[in-house]
Amino acid sequence: MHSIPSDIVQSAAKLFALSLSPSFFSRSHQHSAGSLFECGNVLLKVSKQTSMNDMDDMDERLHYALHLRQNGITVPAYILSINKNMIESIPTDSGLYLAYAWPKAPGKPLADPHPRHLEQYYRNWAALLAACHNAAGTYRSDLLPDWHAEWQSCYNDLPDNEMKDCFEVLKGELDRRERNILNFGAIHNDAHPRNILQNGQVLTLIDFDRCCYHYFVQDIANAIYSEYSRIGFHSGHKSALIEMRELFLIPFIQAYLAAHPLPKVDIYEVEIFLLYRQFVMFSNFQREINEAAPDYLKVFRQRIMTRVPFLPFNIESLLF
Repeated sequence: MHSIPSDIVQSAAKLFALSLSPSFFSRSHQHSAGSLFECGNVLLKVSKQTSMNDMDDMDERLHYALHLRQNGITVPAYILSINKNMIESIPTDSGLYLAYAWPKAPGKPLADPHPRHLEQYYRNWAALLAACHNAAGTYRSDLLPDWHAEWQSCYNDLPDNEMKDCFEVLKGELDRRERNILNFGAIHNDAHPRNILQNGQVLTLIDFDRCCYHYFVQDIANAIYSEYSRIGFHSGHKSALIEMRELFLIPFIQAYLAAHPLPKVDIYEVEIFLLYRQFVMFSNFQREINEAAPDYLKVFRQRIMTRVPFLPFNIESLLF
């Protein structure tokens, strides 16, 4: 269940002129301080502010989502409050809470069909990311967080100095990479199938809580990591992992490059970004993994520390 006091939820609903009483809808993973509430056809998110920049950062992320919407990308239409703001703060004796709201989008997250039936979905997913990266070329803001903020937050939560030292080395490698309009800009940074609603051939991108300036290939690495993890750990089709190169990666990469001219060197070196994603996931979910599978957590840590390649083949073979 959630830990948001009911009076805070009611205050948030009033700020967005929601007439129906909010009911609990869902909570993010335990590292999140936020919960979703349902008010008829509207979803309301309320979270505890944990740092001074939370409100400004989230406000800018919602404005980034608005920019995508204005560029023809299907994202939630965030509601203005009675004060004409997309996000509101609610002061309490125990600190500030943040709230924002949007109408439910049609569609549902991906169920669990076999990957052999998902070629068009994979192509649409890649085209969605490419469209976001194309739209980033006209997005200008000094307020959207840079990926260093995510790095610092994850660094702080890593369990030991050895992991932190390795994460610092990786940060240095990323900092030294070339940046240009084709490979760096605003990204969603968490565009996995649970954050994409499917309504026929229309995909709606949701949950902008991790948006930041980053290399575009990070969105690709996140997609690869999430789909391999979904099939390997959370689906009924684990045997399909040996086919993912042909079933998933080839159509995904082909569709992305057809829509956005990302320098191929970025894709050739996607393992660096897959490693970054693994650090982030380890940092965010180590408690949950330890409760469910402590032995796997040790294996996960060892793979990260020794930089075992995530993919069982060289991705350059996809781009001959």
